[in-house]
Amino acid sequence: MVLLPFVENASIHGIESSPDKGIIAISVVAQRDRLIFRLEDNGIGMSPEKLEELKGYLEENDDIGERVGMKNAYYRLKLCFQDRFKFAMDAREGTGTHIEISLPLMEAAP
Repeated sequence: MVLLPFVENASIHGIESSPDKGIIAISVVAQRDRLIFRLEDNGIGMSPEKLEELKGYLEENDDIGERVGMKNAYYRLKLCFQDRFKFAMDAREGTGTHIEISLPLMEAAP
């Protein structure tokens, strides 16, 4: 469920606007004590200014209100994991967007 809004966003804003065949690659790996989700698309990407604007929008610290999509997922990750989750997003115009979400792995109770 964490990835769905990011996949939808990649499809709607990155792939549908691209004249080429769209690809969204998703991987989930456990590395040491982290679970890492990676999502990469070959869509239209975005300018550095748009990328910074989107990152700022995600970081806005307001009530949940009318949040939808990526902001809602980001807010819930922040709510559940506080500063223990890591989020990185990179994009280049014309070549796509890459998102990485890293969560702490929880130890099973004995």
